[in-house]
Amino acid sequence: MFDSKVFSLLVVLLIKSQTHCAPIENMLTDVLIFDRDPDTVTQELPDPTKRIKIPAISENDAEALLGNLGFNETESTDEFGVSSRFSFGQGISLEEMFRNYQRSVGLNETGKLDDDTKLSMAAPRCGTRNLAKRGDDSKWNKRLITYIIRDYPAGASPTSVQNLLKRAFNEWSKVTNLDFLETKEREADIEVNFGGTSHSRRDRRCSFDSPTIMAHAYFPEDGDLHFNSKYFFDNVEYLEDFLDTAMHEIGHSLGLEHTNTKGALMHPTDMNRYTKPQPDDVRRIQKLYGARRGGRAIEDNAAPRLCTVKKYDGIVDDITGDWFILSGKYYFQPESSNPTGKLISSKWPGLTGDIDAAFRYPDGRTYFFKGDRFWRYRGSRLEVGYPRKISEGFPGLPNNIDAAFVDSKSKIFAVKHNTYWVYDSDADSTPSFRISSLGLPSNVDAAINTGKSFIAFKGKHFYRFQNGKFTEFVNKWMIC
Repeated sequence: MFDSKVFSLLVVLLIKSQTHCAPIENMLTDVLIFDRDPDTVTQELPDPTKRIKIPAISENDAEALLGNLGFNETESTDEFGVSSRFSFGQGISLEEMFRNYQRSVGLNETGKLDDDTKLSMAAPRCGTRNLAKRGDDSKWNKRLITYIIRDYPAGASPTSVQNLLKRAFNEWSKVTNLDFLETKEREADIEVNFGGTSHSRRDRRCSFDSPTIMAHAYFPEDGDLHFNSKYFFDNVEYLEDFLDTAMHEIGHSLGLEHTNTKGALMHPTDMNRYTKPQPDDVRRIQKLYGARRGGRAIEDNAAPRLCTVKKYDGIVDDITGDWFILSGKYYFQPESSNPTGKLISSKWPGLTGDIDAAFRYPDGRTYFFKGDRFWRYRGSRLEVGYPRKISEGFPGLPNNIDAAFVDSKSKIFAVKHNTYWVYDSDADSTPSFRISSLGLPSNVDAAINTGKSFIAFKGKHFYRFQNGKFTEFVNKWMIC
């Protein structure tokens, strides 16, 4: 049985030896307790994150935006689950426009301009309309498709832009029977533009109808790509956003419309930071062009076994106490027989893997951290307004954390290198301490509060708090 009183006493002694001030001593004595009942159902708790500011969007603004995106027309669904609008110019009510939009992005179909709908509308998105006067089999009638980069965003390295675009095209080439070649010839099949209001080679003017539009594209056999230069290139950390967006827009250039399937590259949401087309995208593109011989199959059949994993990225549990170990792009259920990885994106659509840390809050919502952002899920649904920046939702916590967990008082602990932070949404500050004060090594990989104890993982070992101290064990899950 875990003795929380002994652990609290240990913490007090450790803290006093470090000459911390009394208020912090009292706080840590209270929060470093791990005696949550694992059978306890989810609790009604205040939101631990800082409140999201709801954007000021009027019904007139929303109507104009939805009209530009084609949501003012009757919607049907084809065999791929994508929207196809065919009302031939007949208008529909504003309530039905909201329902069409809410359905397409996975919101509750209230038919009203509620807070979730405002947040979704204000998020960066693709500006390509599904409304297209074309056949359902619109595609390129050639295997080699050329593209020209007409200009570059100000301040960005042309070489970096070229490499990212080449990678984005190649990810599609890996899964279907197409090849792509950058050229300087004006007669290239696809023209790539950054900013501006025109596609000069097409003698066509265009604009981004909303400041939230990241890019748009044209369907075959036009295929031009147009990126909004205000995004992506101000910070090197956001280059993954450009790769994700470029692959999405190239999907349109190849003939794919948006999909209602969550966890797909072609879903019309904001950046998911995918690094390749997802299974639903692969199935749809191969329907148009076939599969490349020797290329990546629709399903990933090379998933590793849990015992071959060298490092855990994060561990979360559900309300039944079952664990999910995340490593790379896979998650594992250690309670199963000979557990084999499953794609993280198949359980938590919109989450790409390679996370930094994760925890389940007592209210049942699950948080995932990666770089300077965090994702929040209720069940398998990504909540509206996420991902968010860590600095906005959890001010005081660092980016690129190593591990995170929640104690019985709903305090959130974030660990990075040789330091840990204690986050309390009701507190004015987020104090930090040396992790050695807890008797743990630096650079832990993952951590979890089991309800009766606290366990941290590092490499092939784990550390369990028992009998008033942390004891090191060999992780037998890593032995085949």
